[in-house]
Amino acid sequence: LSLPILGISREMIIVLANKAAKALELTDHPINIGDSLDVYFQNGTYDRIAEHFTGDDHIQFECEGRNARRFKIELIPLAGRFKGKGLILTLAPEAPAIVG
Repeated sequence: LSLPILGISREMIIVLANKAAKALELTDHPINIGDSLDVYFQNGTYDRIAEHFTGDDHIQFECEGRNARRFKIELIPLAGRFKGKGLILTLAPEAPAIVG
């Protein structure tokens, strides 16, 4: 898949990252499985993601990586017997603003 996808555990740990996600520039180093999400995102994003583990709704919002690059995030809660145990997180880099 060309869309960057992360699997996030209830403990806010990255448990899955596809090739596209590993290629993203959120900090000065690549995404590593086993890292906490707060390593990669600016303040507030971690808390916003944590709020959605028990819900059923897919949500989208904008955020910044630690390197100030902007992204659109979609959160997809796990369902069935895995409900409340994790999320699928997709990332779409935002296009830079056109100046002029």
